Amino acid sequence: MLEEYKDKSQTKTYFNRYIMPRIDLIEGYARMGYSNAEIAEKLHIVPATLDKYVRLADEDERYAKIRDALQRGREQTDILVENALLKRAIGYKHKEIVKERKIDQDGNYELVITKVTQKEIPPDVGAATYWLEHRAQKRWNTNPIAEANEVLANQAILKIADLINNPVPIREPEDPTKEYEELEKKNDTEKSETTKVVKRKRKFDD
Repeated sequence: MLEEYKDKSQTKTYFNRYIMPRIDLIEGYARMGYSNAEIAEKLHIVPATLDKYVRLADEDERYAKIRDALQRGREQTDILVENALLKRAIGYKHKEIVKERKIDQDGNYELVITKVTQKEIPPDVGAATYWLEHRAQKRWNTNPIAEANEVLANQAILKIADLINNPVPIREPEDPTKEYEELEKKNDTEKSETTKVVKRKRKFDD
């Protein structure tokens, strides 16, 4: 069906006859949470065509009406959801009405209010957490690992910058010949000491 309207949707006649009269319907679809692709399908046009209407809204007043309808629908839904979330986050009160069916003087049944109770719904921790994390992220970040990683990354950057500005002097490698001579000298000393001990022991034994 989309292919059937693909070419027609590009014409002004199709737009004026089939799209413009459905502005309120488009707004309603947006309010219900439909994506642009889903709305396009309901209008029997390809998604790219609806995207084109939105993209060219600043150039054509007719297309601007499509874009504005989409925005109005989604903004209204966002506000309703936001208000409902805030209500759950801070808690609220509501009346609970109990009705009972009774017979009136004429023998007809009617619902009569027999009890009205005002109930208090406590704040929802999950809703409050979600609200604060998204509305005040800097003050209510609950990801300490991410914060710690950011601190470590900043410290590493500072260390690298310090090394660049104040490079550590490179030590010259020691002469291996000198090291070998010192090791030989140490071995000779140990052998000499061992020889002296052996001689003293023999002398003592004699």
